[in-house]
Amino acid sequence: PIQFHSILYCPPSNFELMGFGQVEHGINLCAKRILVQDDCRDLLPEYLRFLYGVVDSADLPLNVSRETLQDHKLLPKLKKVLVKKVLDHLATVADEQPESFQAFYQQFGPILRTGIGQDFENRERIAKLLRFHSTQTAAQAALLVGKSTDQPIVPTVSLDGYLQRAVEGQTQVYYLSGPDLDALSRHPLLEAFRKRNLEVLFLDDPIDEFALTQLHRYDGKDLISIDSAEVTFPDSTNPAEEESTKAKPNHFTRILELFRGALDGKVSDIRESSRLTDSPCCLINPQGTMSNQLQKVLSHTMKEYEAPKRIMEVNPHAGLIQRLCELSNNSDNDEFIRDCGQQLYANSLILDGLIPEVEGTTSRTLRFMEELARGKSVIIT
Repeated sequence: PIQFHSILYCPPSNFELMGFGQVEHGINLCAKRILVQDDCRDLLPEYLRFLYGVVDSADLPLNVSRETLQDHKLLPKLKKVLVKKVLDHLATVADEQPESFQAFYQQFGPILRTGIGQDFENRERIAKLLRFHSTQTAAQAALLVGKSTDQPIVPTVSLDGYLQRAVEGQTQVYYLSGPDLDALSRHPLLEAFRKRNLEVLFLDDPIDEFALTQLHRYDGKDLISIDSAEVTFPDSTNPAEEESTKAKPNHFTRILELFRGALDGKVSDIRESSRLTDSPCCLINPQGTMSNQLQKVLSHTMKEYEAPKRIMEVNPHAGLIQRLCELSNNSDNDEFIRDCGQQLYANSLILDGLIPEVEGTTSRTLRFMEELARGKSVIIT
């Protein structure tokens, strides 16, 4: 056993968020109350670099040099105990003082989350500290808007809290990543989850998704993005039989054929959707591929990266699709239906934070507006 005393503290603000760059400092290390090193960076991992303090160990020899100190067998033991104590203390604060922990997490959460990919031994401890917005906390925030408060209302949920609200038979933890919470809350992919009363985590920071990708599973449940083809719904949330057997409009198969011709080479498949309730279409990633946001990050950092073709799912019960089915009786409307398919694909890319083919999208939108303008009357009614 080793004996040591330590005092660690965390400042109230994260200077890295203020644009000062990454903080580079260590912990003061003492041997029997005599300072041995004033900037020891071997006592805490990188993801706890926001902590300051001093460690005093009676087991450390006074005559140790700075060169031999780095290789001293006592340092890894000190580091292991310190990390465990810090993470356990943060877990206690999260349980007993949730408001204080929320203030801490807003400042230092981006740094702490990186520990998921750095510290395999303590990965589960770090995962318990992660906090996310979700479909449920967003609804709570909407109810709280307008009430007086000294701090911004930012309700979040932990992975344990999410699992406590999971429905019977749920084997996956659902999440959706995007540029901001407002865009995420309006995403078409949420329709099926809201209908089934399934909570979805919102990841508005790319670090969140990298952390969950590294974690992969939590408490026996897979962490999965809802834009993946691998999403499964619990049997207990399946819609009533009369809803699931709702008849498709006539000529829906022809609409899919026309869309396939218009989007040949852009998508891997076009098929009927079982996820959507109101929106006309959405884009799904094939099995084994990364989510939209991770692909977006890679496309910015790797010029040679080529995103995999996605699957376009079409909702046969959406008003626009039903009208296109009616128009498909006349072959003169085929070109218009193909244009609609291309525009729906472009709209889906924009909703996912991706940029569609600019020239074709703008010229097609202009053509749609010109056709609508010609149908308007100049007579005041």
